Amino acid sequence: MKDKQQNNTKLGNYIAYGMSFGLLAGAGLSVIVGTMFNNVFIQMAGAGIGLAVGMMVGALLYWVQNKSTR
Repeated sequence: MKDKQQNNTKLGNYIAYGMSFGLLAGAGLSVIVGTMFNNVFIQMAGAGIGLAVGMMVGALLYWVQNKSTR
């Protein structure tokens, strides 16, 4: 029983990693795309969109990995 609990990681870890990588990817992509189209809104909103998408991807990865353990 203890081994099963140790392998079951917390949702917060997945969300934190998703936020970190999503923010990084969103900021980088928004700077490139926003500069190409000379659009300031894309440059400002890209980081927030990347953050939100990263949280969703982190939660989805958590669900897929822990679906089989329940």
